[in-house]
Amino acid sequence: MTRLSDIARIADQILCAVEKHSNTGAIIGSIKTMLHQTPDFVVGLKELTEMVEEVTKAAESPNFFRGIEQFRVHGSLATTLKALRSMTFGLFAVVSREKKLPKHVRARMLEYSGKLHYELERLVRGLETLLGGRLVEYEIMLKKIKDVRSVLRKQEGIEDPSNA
Repeated sequence: MTRLSDIARIADQILCAVEKHSNTGAIIGSIKTMLHQTPDFVVGLKELTEMVEEVTKAAESPNFFRGIEQFRVHGSLATTLKALRSMTFGLFAVVSREKKLPKHVRARMLEYSGKLHYELERLVRGLETLLGGRLVEYEIMLKKIKDVRSVLRKQEGIEDPSNA
């Protein structure tokens, strides 16, 4: 349960970093680009991916949710979902608004968002079997991560596999 709240905490930190990045002026942004500095939200995305991978591996154990009432699991999932959804919408806003994200930032974001999508999908599928129902809200969030990746691919000049 605390691990799900850790995911929510990291997602909130990423959202704050996205907002901070959005408020940065053009001159400071270009200086950071010249210095090849990676924005904080990309570093946070890596940390989030690692945390989700850790939770997914732990959740595969049948004892992970033992002794915890289902309403607590649902509550924790709702909180985590809210944070992840806000984060993905924030990332989408930054990625779609900025035409000139540095190449190294786009490459890292593509890598981390791909891993994050994969691990979140594994976690959601495992939780669906545990809870006995579909988690539609998570599917919406996973779709938004795909949208972020699609915009990044377009900016990289990579043809989208769905269009190939």
